[in-house]
Amino acid sequence: MSSFNVSHIAYALTLEDELIGIQGLAKGLNDKHGAIWAMGSERTKEVPRDIVRLGFEFTNECLGHYPAVGNMVYCNNKLHIRWLKLIGYTFIRELNYNNNNFYEFVKIKEYV
Repeated sequence: MSSFNVSHIAYALTLEDELIGIQGLAKGLNDKHGAIWAMGSERTKEVPRDIVRLGFEFTNECLGHYPAVGNMVYCNNKLHIRWLKLIGYTFIRELNYNNNNFYEFVKIKEYV
């Protein structure tokens, strides 16, 4: 809940009028990094293409606020790691927190 409370962007994802997920963006460690987060129910598996599309759209919106966005994901969370890779995030290092391993991921705005 604390991620939601500190976010300046947050969306609810619904399917057939049922809440199936939430996602948001909070300020990261500095003004150049946004902390992106998401949480979903089992029902997100019913609409995988929509979830990937929404992930792309949300990431691009977040990159309009910060030149880089990212966070950490539990290393055994294979489904979310695959989803993050499909959206275009890069995994930059493995971290240990409370005896659990996480991957740090980031996406940097492309300046063309």
